[in-house]
Order: sequence, then structure tokens, then C-alpha cells
Amino acid sequence: MMGVNDFIHNPLPFEVPYSQSNFVPDYVINPHPRFAALTRNIRARRGEKVDIKIPLYHDKNTPEFLSNGTAALLPEGYTYEPDQHIHMDCMAFGMGMCCLQVTFQARDVDESRYMYDQLAVLSPIMMAMTAATPIFKGRLADIDVRWTVISQSVDDRTPAERGLISPDSLSGHVNDYMAGQGIRSIPKSRYDSISTYIYHCRGEPACQRTFAAYNDILCPEDDEMKSLLRREGVDENLSHHIAHLFIRDPIVAFNGQVQELNDEESTNHFESIQSTNWQSCRWKPPPHQPPALSASPEDHAAHSTAHPHIGWRTEFRTMEAQLTDFENAAFTVFVVLLTRVVLAFDLGFYIPLSKVDENMKRAHCRDAVTSQKFFFRRHIAPPEITFSESSSSDEEEDDGHRNEKDEKGRSGCHPCNGGGKRVSLLLFYVLFVSI
Repeated sequence: MMGVNDFIHNPLPFEVPYSQSNFVPDYVINPHPRFAALTRNIRARRGEKVDIKIPLYHDKNTPEFLSNGTAALLPEGYTYEPDQHIHMDCMAFGMGMCCLQVTFQARDVDESRYMYDQLAVLSPIMMAMTAATPIFKGRLADIDVRWTVISQSVDDRTPAERGLISPDSLSGHVNDYMAGQGIRSIPKSRYDSISTYIYHCRGEPACQRTFAAYNDILCPEDDEMKSLLRREGVDENLSHHIAHLFIRDPIVAFNGQVQELNDEESTNHFESIQSTNWQSCRWKPPPHQPPALSASPEDHAAHSTAHPHIGWRTEFRTMEAQLTDFENAAFTVFVVLLTRVVLAFDLGFYIPLSKVDENMKRAHCRDAVTSQKFFFRRHIAPPEITFSESSSSDEEEDDGHRNEKDEKGRSGCHPCNGGGKRVSLLLFYVLFVSI
């Protein structure tokens, strides 16, 4: 009911200095200064209010679809939408919603990157499975997930970045204070599906097979950041991902935390970009850990308690919040079990990212989990290891299997080869059906 009439109990005077919304007063914004700044700066950078448009559900009583339909057919306080779309105009309509996000800590950086890629492929499917958002601004929508609403609610791209300005006129829209001068083409909002896979073959940081085969969508990057990362020894796949994050401007900065910060001791500058790139999955490096002040066991124990270890993590972000704690717990545990299956069987779900984006579109269709078909791999396991590929003795055979697994398993390359363990496909099917 947000945005409908006096939807707030005991409302205050309607004031909107940050959002300039026609429907939602600014006092609903979280009082932490970050959120008012986000609301204001997204609108300011964009050059206008955000414009969220969602298709209306069409039934026989929806006035917008009637030949004689008028606002008089709607209850008081509801908005008549002449173009058959629900219109919303501020960040609160998106970021005011709830969701179900799960973060996993991996055993190392490679595992976190591998899980990022696999979960990114599953993100549209899990969004469709958990769909639970059919109403916006008091009206039934012809979608039942939240994702595009949030994506549009924080879209700070300029008209030039959204491709609304002809190439011949771009010079008149240059802003040297913006990343990419505010005219670089950016195909997605800050809140969207991923634009690049980030894993490389195990033991082969220079491997480009998966990267080249499946990164088939436009993914602009910041050239200066990319050059810095490559000079410092970061591999191509991860450099590409981080340089892509830096095509965005920071939209929140706090007094005393800009020039005053030491990047050798703080990751705040990186996090100001990282935390405002809201993608379907998020790869999360460990935060800076202050060194222990003393080598004594007592002080070391106290330091560990005050600064617990946080490792390399992957955040899965597309699932919708359910009505009950049981359902939320069920989906959370399901995704945990799914990651265990992926790692235990070295499964690889890679498909071209253009297909992942198409799956995201299909997941927005009403009742997509039963009405839509999604792109997915036929072969998700590594190739079978035959006895002829290893030695005849049991000990050497085990070693040969492990070496082959190190080369092929969890490499991001084996999906190119197809084939593989049927048992893993059966287990994966059973796991999905069990939910």
C-alpha cells in the first residue's frame, strides 16, 4: 500500500526534499544519513527522478483496460494509470521491500569465485521459485517478483549512459566530474544481474576458456582500474569484474572518510563502490583485519574475539522473502545444500550470460516457475575418468584421479567437454524436487 493515500499511521506533513516523490514522504526513509544521501544522489546524478514502470494486471474489472475506464472506478487515493503501467517515482518503492539473501563463506578465494559463477546462473530460477511480490502501490501487477522494481528505483544512469542521447549530441552532455564523463554507454542499472563470470581454471590464472566462451554480453570497464589491477598481478577474469564495478560513481561519502582514509589500513573506499553495485550475486573479499597488538596468547585470544575472522564470501541475492519463517528457512537451507552438491560433485552450470539475462526476464513473468522455460546446461558434471587414463595400481589410480580432478574439476572448463557423472544429475534433480 506504499504510495496509496495516507498509507502511514499518524502521518506527518508531506515533505520530500530528498526524493521529490509525488507519493512517498521523506520521513519514511531510514534515519541513517546513508539512505537519504542515496535517495538524493541517485536522483541528482540521473538528472531527474527515477521512473519505475510495472505492467498492470489485466482482468475484467481493471479500469485502465476498459473502454469507459476512469479514475472514478478506483477507491479513493488510488492512482489511475492511463498507459496501463504502475508508476512509482522514488527509491523507497524498491529499497523499501524485503528479500531473502544468503551469504556463504568459502574456504579460499578460488572457491568463492567458483560459487559466484554457479549461483549467478541459478539466480533467475531461484527468484522464480520464491516469487512473492505481486502488488505495487496498491495495484495488482502483471509480474510477481520485486527485482525490476528495485533495479529501476536505484538507476542513477544519465540519459546518455542509458542510450537516450544520439552519438552526435554526446559532446553536449559531458560531465568531467562523473565516471566515464557521464556519457559512457552502460547497459544495466546498478541493481541488476551480473555482467561477467569471475572464475579461472584451477592452477591456471591465465585461463580464458570459460571467460571467452560464456561472457557474451557488453560489460564496460574502467580502463585505469583495469590497468592497475593487471600491473599488480590480478588475473584477467577478476580484474575485468572489479574494473566493471568502477564504471559507477560512488553515491555515498561520509565526512572524514575520504582523503582521511589510508587504503593500506581500510577497505572503505572499495566498499563504497562494491556495496552500491547490487548484482544478483556479490563477491565479497575479506574486510581489513587490524593486526594483533601483542604476540602473547592472552592478547591474541582477545584480539580474535574482538576481530573474528571473516573470509572470502559469496552472497546470493535474488530470492524473495516468504510469508513464514519456515519457508524462509527452507529456501535458505536448500541453497546451502545446493552449494554443497555443487562443490562435492564439481558441477558447472555455465551458460552464456545472454541466456542468464534472458532467464531473468522470464523469471519476471507472472507464475514463471510453472509457465516459463529456462535455459540450463544439459551436462553439468566433469568428464568421466576412465581406467585407461590412470595407472593400474590402486594407490596410483587414486593419485591419478586426484590429479585429473585438480586439472578439470572446479575449473570452469569442464562444461565445454560435456558428458559426466549421471549420478550427480540424478542427485541434483532430487534436491530440486525436494523443495
